[in-house]
Order: sequence, then C-alpha cells, then structure tokens
Amino acid sequence: MHPPTIDLEKLRAVLPEVAAAWVLELALELREVRPGEVVARVLRLGRKLAFGEIEIFDAQGELLAHATTTCTLL
Repeated sequence: MHPPTIDLEKLRAVLPEVAAAWVLELALELREVRPGEVVARVLRLGRKLAFGEIEIFDAQGELLAHATTTCTLL
C-alpha cells in the first residue's frame, strides 16, 4: 500500500493550516515532495558554516526522524 500523494504547491498551501505556530516560524522552504517524503531546509548561518537541523515527532512525542546538514561557506 502506497501513502497518499500531494503535489508541492498543494502542500505549501495547506502547511499553514496543519503546522504548529513554532513550525511556521521556522520559515521552512518546501523543496520536494515524494510519496511518504518531504524535503525542507532550515539554516543557521555562522561565519564559516551553515547548519540545518530538523526533528519530527509523532503525536505521542516519539522521535520519527532527525536530520542535520553542515556546509562550509567558501
């Protein structure tokens, strides 16, 4: 059984209705959507590094996904 699909523009439109206020404050940029997967990015810029991190929890507070990225600014 495949998860339901939604296109990127529809997801961008519905995000403000389903996301918590603190999530909206992150100003996530939704980049891609695939069955069961969404690509978004949050950056914190330092002097020489850009760092992004996201954690996704279920309704019971269990960690479902955690991702980080660090890039060197040249």
